[in-house]
This record gives sequence, C-alpha cells and structure tokens, in this order.
Amino acid sequence: MNPKLAPTYNSRGNLYARISEYGKAIADFTQAVNLDPNYLDGYVNRGNAYYNMSEYRKAIADYTSAISIDSNHADSHYNRGNAYAELGEYGKAIADYNRAIGMNPDDTRAYILRGIAYHDKGEYGKAIVDYTRAIGMNPDDASAYILRGAAYYDKGEWGKAIADYSQVVRLAPNDADAYFAYLARGADYHEEGEYDKAISDYTRAIDINPDYAEAHYNLGLIYLDQEEYGKAIANFDRAIRIAPNDADAYYDRGAAHDGLGNAAQASQDWQKHSELTGALPTR
Repeated sequence: MNPKLAPTYNSRGNLYARISEYGKAIADFTQAVNLDPNYLDGYVNRGNAYYNMSEYRKAIADYTSAISIDSNHADSHYNRGNAYAELGEYGKAIADYNRAIGMNPDDTRAYILRGIAYHDKGEYGKAIVDYTRAIGMNPDDASAYILRGAAYYDKGEWGKAIADYSQVVRLAPNDADAYFAYLARGADYHEEGEYDKAISDYTRAIDINPDYAEAHYNLGLIYLDQEEYGKAIANFDRAIRIAPNDADAYYDRGAAHDGLGNAAQASQDWQKHSELTGALPTR
C-alpha cells in the first residue's frame, strides 16, 4: 500500500462528507488511515463524519487517535469535547475544552461550549464566566447573551437575565434569537409578577413566529394566573393546535374551563392530560 495515496482518499472523503454521504466518506477516511496510520486528517475527518451520524463513541475514538498523533491539535480536543457533551459526560467535555482554550485562547466557540457544559452540570456561575468571556471577545453575538441570560435565570437572578435578553432584542430584533429572547424575558417578567410586560414580550414572540406553541402556552398561563379564563383558553387552544400532544396545555386549559365552571370541558382536558402522561386524572 502506498501511503502517498492517503490524501487522495481523504480529499474524496471530504467531498462525500460535504453532501452528507457519511458512509462513503467514512470508507474513504478509513482507507486513508489504513494506508498511513499516522495520517492525522484522516482520523479527524472520520471522527467528524461519525459525529454527524451521532455515533459519538466512534467519533471520540478517532479524535483520541488524532490526539495521540498530535497532542497539541486543538480542534481534536474541541471536537472530542463536543462528542463527550452529547453523551452527557460534561466533566470530560470540560477537560477537552480546557485544553482547546489553552492552545487557542481566542476561540470564542470553546468558551461558549464550555459554558454550556457547566450550565448543564448546574454550575451556573462558571457558565456565566465563560459566556461573559465570549461576549467580551464578540459583543455583538446575540446567542451568547441568550445563553448567559438563561444561566442567570436558572440562578434566580432574573433582573440580570432580563438585561441580557433585552440586549438580544437590541442586537437582533426580528430573527430567531429575538424570538427566544422575548420568550425568555417574558418568563422572567412573569416570575417577577410584571404581567403586562410578560404579555407584551410573549405577543412580540408570537409576531415573530406564530407557529411556536410555547409562546401561546405561556401567554395562556399568565391569563390563567389573572383569572382571565376566556383569554387563557384561547391561547391554550392555539398551543394545542400547534402541538396536539402537549399534555401541560390540556391540563391548564382544563383549569381554565374549571374556573369558568365548565366541568365537562375541564374533565375532558384532564382526561387527555392523563392519557398523554399516564397520570391519574386530576378531577
């Protein structure tokens, strides 16, 4: 076998990967590393193909092989960290992100993803530190503010969460990031009892994307809290039309019907909730 042919197979594998033919790509990357067992790009690219196929253990094995060839290959540590994170092995993911950051301290991606790993571990303070570092490097990155806002929210610091979501709305007032910012800021306002502001934010989220059930559902919850049962039911109706298997929407619509004295409709919704969750009917 001629090791000089390894780059040729690697190049064809990359072409297959670009059109998502990962099986063919893996076959070519495998041929490349068989021809040259020290061919780093072959392991990295095969690992990426396995990752894109959600075969995270195989991806980790290939990234580990690449690291054994070049322990200072930052992308392999970064990519292996991503694979560990997908498996919920956050400690290992963080260790790899640490190494990637040590080699490339200006890589905002690694700070963001390490922050997500800390967040998923429940270490909100450390997540906030990483998101803040990423924002310092790229202050116009709306997604970083969304993530930091979520960490503040989970930490119970709703005022800071609202400030971050407000920054997202300023940076990207009409795109998908803004939808989630309005949705999340509305939840913060709801927690603080500022119902008018929450209603305004949920309504803006619906204006941006009327086909997401969560904003309709959350708006229904506010009206339910305010005992405006008719408005609550209208919003739960919309949420259920979009997401007909949302058990919570049936449960809360049942509560709204109950508030209006509509016992039959309430019972029907609670029965549907029971069917979807396996829980006993409430009433």
